[in-house]
Amino acid sequence: MLNKGISLLGRLMDTVELYQRKNNKFNPLVLTKLVANFRSHPAILKVPNELFYESDLVVINLISTFLSAVYFTNHFISLKVKR
Repeated sequence: MLNKGISLLGRLMDTVELYQRKNNKFNPLVLTKLVANFRSHPAILKVPNELFYESDLVVINLISTFLSAVYFTNHFISLKVKR
């Protein structure tokens, strides 16, 4: 009987050695864990990060990074919006 509460990948990671961690890392030839998140606010990612990603998610705030780069390089940028 299949456990419908667990995804196929979740079942594979629990039962097949090839999909399991060794030395706290996945085999990069078999599985890659995407951890950089460019879209969500850190507060939104907090729960899934703890429950599903073992706190591996990294929030990358492109707006802050962009504004910091502009501030530190003393460039002024004009953005035009077409309507």
